[in-house]
Amino acid sequence: MINVDEILPHWFTWLPVWEDMEEAPHVYGLLCDLVEQNHPAVLGANNSQLPRVVAVIAEAFAREAVGPDTPVGRRMISLVQQIQGNGDLFQLCVSPLSDEQKSALQSAMSVLTIPS
Repeated sequence: MINVDEILPHWFTWLPVWEDMEEAPHVYGLLCDLVEQNHPAVLGANNSQLPRVVAVIAEAFAREAVGPDTPVGRRMISLVQQIQGNGDLFQLCVSPLSDEQKSALQSAMSVLTIPS
């Protein structure tokens, strides 16, 4: 029997992915599912992996693996907007991003305004 809680942390280390445009929406959809469920295998203890989650999302947008106007892209933006609601946490998450990632994330978030 496969222990999903053992596999998920390994799966998370393989992100971001951008080569397979057919699989990308499924991969990022699963990431959204896990974050929305507050799954500790992805978020880590005390949400310590949130900066990594934001970096993965930013890189996915930077590599155009997922468009911000797609269903999964909107979910990803919604997650980032929820984090943005806590200014200090958001700064902690975006400060290590590259300029390209910051620009892609900002661009994706400006394309779509999701009601809170």
